[in-house]
Amino acid sequence: MSPPPTSTTPSNSAGAKTSAASSASANTSSLGGDDLGAQAIYAPPPQIPDDLRDEPLSVVAVAHFVVTYAGAVTVTLTTPTEIPRLNEVILDALHQWRFTPAKKNGVAINSAFDLQIPISIQ
Repeated sequence: MSPPPTSTTPSNSAGAKTSAASSASANTSSLGGDDLGAQAIYAPPPQIPDDLRDEPLSVVAVAHFVVTYAGAVTVTLTTPTEIPRLNEVILDALHQWRFTPAKKNGVAINSAFDLQIPISIQ
C-alpha cells in the first residue's frame, strides 16, 4: 500500500522571539471544505541562551517541515542564520514541535511547508 499523496502548503510566520511563545499552522482550509493543512499542537519557542543576548539581533531563519499522514515530523533549516550556535538552538526547539497531519477530503495526508522563524533580541 502506498502512502497518501503529499500536499505542499504555503508558508506562515511563527513568532519565535526570546520570550514570546510560538505558534504555527499550515492551514489551507477552504470554506465549507474538509481540506486542512498540518496544525501545530505543540510548538515551544527557541530558548535563546544568555551568551547570545549580548548584542541586539534581528534575524529570520526559514524552516522546512514535512509532516506525514501518521504525524511524524522532520524539520531542516533551509535558510539558517549566520550564527551557527543560534541555528542549533532553533533546530533544538523545532525538533520538539508536534503537528496533527494535513487532511484532504477528511483523510490524513503527507504535507510539506516552509515556516519563517524570526528571532529578535533587544
